[in-house]
Amino acid sequence: MTEKLYYIDSHIREFDAVVISCEEDGGRFRVELDRTAFFPEGGGQCADTGSLGGAEVLDVQEVGGRIIHFCASPLAVGKSVHSSIDWEKRFQNMQSHSGEHIVSGLVHNRFGFENVGFHLGADGMIVDFSGYVTPDELREIELVANEIVWQNKKINTLFPASDELIRYNYRSKLELTENVRLVEIEGVDLCACCAPHVKETGEIGMIRIFESQRRKDGVRIRMLAGKSALEDYLLKEREALRISNLLSAKVGDISSAAERILTERDALSYKLRSYELRELDGIISEASTERERFVRFFDSLPKEDMLRIIKGVAPFCKSVAAVFSGSEECGFKFIIASEHIALREKLNSIRPLFTIKGGGSDKMVQGSIFGSRKDIEMPSEAGKMKITEIYKKGSVPISYEIFPPKGELEASDVRSVLNSLADTRPAYISVTCSAGGSAGSESKTSELCRITEREFGIVSAAHITCINSTRAGVDEAAESIRRAGIKNMLALRGDRREGCSSSDFRYGAELIEHLRRDSRNDGICIGAGCYPEGHVECDELDIDIAHLREKQDAGAEFLISQLFFSNSSFYNFIEKARARGVTLPVDAGIMPIMGKSQVTRMIFLCGASLPSDVVKMLYKYESDPESLMRASLERTVRQIDELIASGAADGIHLYTMNKPEVAKYIMENVNGRI
Repeated sequence: MTEKLYYIDSHIREFDAVVISCEEDGGRFRVELDRTAFFPEGGGQCADTGSLGGAEVLDVQEVGGRIIHFCASPLAVGKSVHSSIDWEKRFQNMQSHSGEHIVSGLVHNRFGFENVGFHLGADGMIVDFSGYVTPDELREIELVANEIVWQNKKINTLFPASDELIRYNYRSKLELTENVRLVEIEGVDLCACCAPHVKETGEIGMIRIFESQRRKDGVRIRMLAGKSALEDYLLKEREALRISNLLSAKVGDISSAAERILTERDALSYKLRSYELRELDGIISEASTERERFVRFFDSLPKEDMLRIIKGVAPFCKSVAAVFSGSEECGFKFIIASEHIALREKLNSIRPLFTIKGGGSDKMVQGSIFGSRKDIEMPSEAGKMKITEIYKKGSVPISYEIFPPKGELEASDVRSVLNSLADTRPAYISVTCSAGGSAGSESKTSELCRITEREFGIVSAAHITCINSTRAGVDEAAESIRRAGIKNMLALRGDRREGCSSSDFRYGAELIEHLRRDSRNDGICIGAGCYPEGHVECDELDIDIAHLREKQDAGAEFLISQLFFSNSSFYNFIEKARARGVTLPVDAGIMPIMGKSQVTRMIFLCGASLPSDVVKMLYKYESDPESLMRASLERTVRQIDELIASGAADGIHLYTMNKPEVAKYIMENVNGRI
């Protein structure tokens, strides 16, 4: 049993201990000592970090009564090591936790409410109480709490025996009967707690309660204590001084100065609005004569003013009255009205030519559109864009992969995903076959591609696979894609499906060659897959690249890579492929990590390797999915930024797993995007 030094003295910063055991655990090491000052996560307080004999301590957990230190490097069993904890982090945690005990004790003593939830994080403490406390009452609690800090009261720890425990009136969220540790703040609070605390309340420094929110019958408060409270105060002081300088007012007068400025602004806004309405009425008056159409662009015009012009001008137009507000860089808002043209059908006919969001009735449509002013004024009726044309724009395009929902194709589900994705303006979207490449999935793929292009104006590429198909089956799938009017296909071998023994194809190159022999596919842009770390069924990368050259020779025009987590693997692959004569543009396939089980499954399917930083991230956040997702997205952005900066990737292809929020975060944070 490890001796818990943090219970003997919470202020121990360094100590010597003997390594009892050290076991590798997926890229990190589980180390157990004969004694430790490292506090394991518990009681709402995070674990200590620091160093064990030079090995970085990433996390500390109590598992089955054993205290396990998760280290970045191994330690020799039986060796004595000198260790040190991150004291600044520990002391700030103790300040915060002791401050919370004071506040919770005061609330309990005055109102009888229990602390039913506590979380100590980087941005402060969240505390939930079982009853409602008003903001004024919380201000009183805050004042008394700081008086207790100033009184520098002793904070003691007690370990009463089981038969003595009944004599103590203490707070606890659990029914405890033995091995209970009580933290006592003299005359203020007695609470069961496993975490280390400061020795006197004076060490806390200050306590601040910032906000409260009613939650059912209780209240949630956010508070800070110690150094974090001081840092918050200093930040707000700096901001107050900055505002004071901007307003040329003393700090104590900034609110009244702000009110004066807002009053002046409102008066000027009213005056300006009267001039704007005169200008709008002048535009309407000039256009109020019979004409073929009315089209007007503005840099920035509110929707109500756009609607005012449309209603005034539309009755005089034989075709359409259209008002646009915005720019080619940021897109245009639009309102279009007509008494003579079915506008919904007209809008749908030009969706493949632009990135459009919006809709309406046959008499009026509104929304947003991206494109040049010239093309919007006189939209071309040319066919949809081939993916190879996208690479000619000069910047690095970012595209997505999505998949049809399982079972029947639910239009509402599909449109909900696409509606969110369309806002991020991807270069194109590739649509997979149904899960497992199930029979009959071709119609779902082509239908989803059709919706992508016709309703959302985004270029699409339909996946077509061959390993489980006959030539007749492939021809049927290609016909389904052509009937939908899709100009781009992604020709893949596909995954082997259990129970399917009938196939006329072995490799993707054979599929591409078969499609190219069919004259009906003339004008179709065909892409193929590539594998930065080699196909899972191929023993050598050089052999796999030779097969890739065969795909190019068979008629492939662009490539999308399998997912990978190590950019060095992709750079090595590109260098070898170019040396072998592969000249096609290559999109780097990137998939953010959304969960440990997802990564395990994808590695099994595609054979991608995991760099050490990914392994550490998975273990660090294995019990915290939200933090894992956040860390994964940040890593994905860094990975994409590096790929774009290197010039090795002609494009980036995100495996979105139908998660629009993932794509949106990445598109908003990546540098150098299209």
